[in-house]
Amino acid sequence: EDVNLLEVYNLKEKIKIRDPKSTLPEMDDMAFLRDLGLIKGDSDCERLTVAGLLFVGKESSIAKLLPQAEVIYLHYGDDNLEEYDLRMDLRQPLVTVLDRLTEKVQNNNKIRNIQIGLFRVEVADFSEKVFQEAMLNALSHRDYESQGAIYVKHYTDKIIIENPGGFVEGITEKNIITHPSSPRNKLIAETLQRLKYVQRTGQGVDIIFKELVSMGKPYPEYHVFSDAVSLTLKRSIEDLSFVKF
Repeated sequence: EDVNLLEVYNLKEKIKIRDPKSTLPEMDDMAFLRDLGLIKGDSDCERLTVAGLLFVGKESSIAKLLPQAEVIYLHYGDDNLEEYDLRMDLRQPLVTVLDRLTEKVQNNNKIRNIQIGLFRVEVADFSEKVFQEAMLNALSHRDYESQGAIYVKHYTDKIIIENPGGFVEGITEKNIITHPSSPRNKLIAETLQRLKYVQRTGQGVDIIFKELVSMGKPYPEYHVFSDAVSLTLKRSIEDLSFVKF
């Protein structure tokens, strides 16, 4: 009763696009969820796992059973950096949240055209790939026992993503790009991989660094607190010659 069958349908349709060879979309709904580990047998009935609730749960069920699974989007204008002018509170399945936030950021995105001889390179304020990877990391690595929400603060010159829960043991701001992946929520990470939202677990940070460097933008800035992590993505192009290179 907590499963939103429309979300199940949406996941199947996305897999068809992302992985045409996958047989997952051909399964009936319950077999599909069972195969992904999103439901599990419990004596004489089947129940949603926490990951299942986060991927295909009804909004009312998420609000009732896991109210901290929330993403709050705040937009700030140039004239007032202290008070937001738009707020969205999202307590929906992970992929729906990702799609809505990506659309919101892209709607405000501007593109800079860089001429290189006969060719032209388009550099967006905020790369869609970078933003999605950052959000996938936030959604899959956050501490779901914490009562805090994920905050996405969208300024003209930067995006800040604030995530409940510090880094897992052994990972710091200095070794995040080299340390082996240590997912806090293994089933969420594995489900995103099987749905082809990530190629393999632990690759997201690599993609973020590579994309930003290739576009001449500053490195992503990670700040770690005792119970949270923040990531800052900046709009500016600092090394135009490297973009041309």
